[in-house]
Amino acid sequence: MGRRKIIILVNDASRYNVILYGLKAKELKNIKELIISAIRQTLLSDGVNPEMIDAYLKMQERSCFLKHKTGLRWPD
Repeated sequence: MGRRKIIILVNDASRYNVILYGLKAKELKNIKELIISAIRQTLLSDGVNPEMIDAYLKMQERSCFLKHKTGLRWPD
């Protein structure tokens, strides 16, 4: 994809995944918002109740991620 980035998010327990593709480096400045939006849109397209999505994302408000040499990873 040239200079565009791909980010793959995977839930360890369920293996549910969300893929962000075609990202440009400048878009990574807002990575948290991109991730939240991508999770919301993927769950909506899979037919998950919007109220359940809101509750799930609210539980994740304190989550964070770290950049790792092989990609992004959640802290241990």
